[in-house]
Amino acid sequence: MIEDEEMVAKVASSMIEHLGYQSILALTGQDALIQLRENADFVLIILDYNLPDISASDCVREIRRFTQAPVLISSGFGKTLPKEGDQPLTVDGFLPKPFTLATVKQAIEQYVKS
Repeated sequence: MIEDEEMVAKVASSMIEHLGYQSILALTGQDALIQLRENADFVLIILDYNLPDISASDCVREIRRFTQAPVLISSGFGKTLPKEGDQPLTVDGFLPKPFTLATVKQAIEQYVKS
C-alpha cells in the first residue's frame, strides 16, 4: 500500500490484514521503491494516484523494474482510472476511495492468484 495519507493507509492496511493478507505500508513513492529494491516479492500493489514526491506514471515505471505484481491505482477524484495527459496509466486496475472492506476484498480476489 503506497498512500501518503497516514490514516487512509492504516485503515486500508487493517482491511487487508482482516482479509488474511500481510500489508506493508509506504507513505511516499520513494519509500515504496526502496522497499521494492529490498524485496520485490509482492502479490499486489495499491498505489495512490496523487503522491507528493513522484507522479503515478513515474512510480509505476519504477515499480515495473522490480516486479510484475498487479498495480492498482487508488484515487478519491473520480470513479474511473485517471489519465496522464491523453493516455490512461498502464496499470492493472483502479480502486476508488473511500475504501470499503467489500471493494478491497473484490480487488484482492480479482488480482491476487491463490
